[in-house]
Amino acid sequence: LIDARRQMQGQQEVQQLANEVGLLNRRLEILRDELTEKNHALEQANQTKTRFIAGMSHELRTPIVSILGHTAWLEKNKSQQPSSNRSLGSIRRSATYLLVLIDNLLQQGKIESDDLHLQRESVDAAKFFTNIVDIMLPLAEVRGLLIQSVIDLPDEHRILIDEHYFRQVLLNLLGNAIKFTDTGSVFLMVNIKKNTLIVKVVDTGIGISEDGIHEIFTAFKRGHNVQGRSGLGIGLSIARDIICAMDGEIDVQSRLGKGTEVSIWIPQPVSAPRQVPVEDSERRTLAVRNRVLLVEDCQDLASLYALFFREAGFEFRVIQEPDDFAEVARRWQPDLVLVDYHLGESDGLVLVKAARERGYNGYMIMLTASTGIDEGLHRRALATGCNEFLNKTSDVNQLVAHVQALLSNDD
Repeated sequence: LIDARRQMQGQQEVQQLANEVGLLNRRLEILRDELTEKNHALEQANQTKTRFIAGMSHELRTPIVSILGHTAWLEKNKSQQPSSNRSLGSIRRSATYLLVLIDNLLQQGKIESDDLHLQRESVDAAKFFTNIVDIMLPLAEVRGLLIQSVIDLPDEHRILIDEHYFRQVLLNLLGNAIKFTDTGSVFLMVNIKKNTLIVKVVDTGIGISEDGIHEIFTAFKRGHNVQGRSGLGIGLSIARDIICAMDGEIDVQSRLGKGTEVSIWIPQPVSAPRQVPVEDSERRTLAVRNRVLLVEDCQDLASLYALFFREAGFEFRVIQEPDDFAEVARRWQPDLVLVDYHLGESDGLVLVKAARERGYNGYMIMLTASTGIDEGLHRRALATGCNEFLNKTSDVNQLVAHVQALLSNDD
């Protein structure tokens, strides 16, 4: 009888454990379903954020590019009024700084959503680094500083980089060096050794403490000795992610009160490739006339481009409505077309595809104000019929010179 009771008690305990395990399994299934649902919601939220960042990139950068471009035009044709020239300088410095801040914030969003796509290209090294110094020189001059550059590279040397992102890295590094240096100089030193591009940014500024150096690459983290100085604390974090994406390395050495040295190493091929030349047949069609058509819905940018292109001797026309392109192209027959990627409710790829289907065979360049160009979008643009896909730049002279080279070369 005792054995029977023990056996029954054991069976009851086993059944109770089985019931508890079943209950736990049901709870686990509910939790798993809830987790799956939450993960799906997070993925959707992340995709929404990515789309928002892409849209805001265009919306925020377009007016600033316009401000910088019009300022450059006014400085180029400046009056003799010292006060006017000082005001133009202030506008340019403030807009440049604002553009860097916006690019940093948008870039941080891309990094967090794992949406950093690099597009490497062969770039003239001397022109690239000289342009960087030219951009930052006014910011240094207003603080009474010098930017000294030592570019120790062979003549006409080309480097393989993502030009847009690497420019952002150097603007951040030089901007930090200028910001945290009260007296002395900022140095940009460039050379190449054993197929490695070496870039150093050195300053004689306030330096970084030993404790601060360990958190230097942490996003939104700022040292105690930088309070009262502008910035978001993400420039070096972004620089590290971009350099790592280029298979490079970055290192920071600093002493408090003595200055800081940032070193970058980026591997290079044995011989950096040159840009793929435009076919001779295309060059001949481009060399016939000097007509450039811009499709741009931002009136301020359109007027800016018109100023620079017409001064350079181009026949230049602007249309703001994509639906007008077919008729204008048929009657005016432009040799080269610049198309804004963001055209109101549409996008420039729709226009390019329709133009190619109607038989337009002129050179077509897609322009975007967004930070960087997604590799997939770049491939899609070329497949649609674009000859090139470029970032809008506040230095319109660069674009003018590029178009001049295309239209004037009739080899």
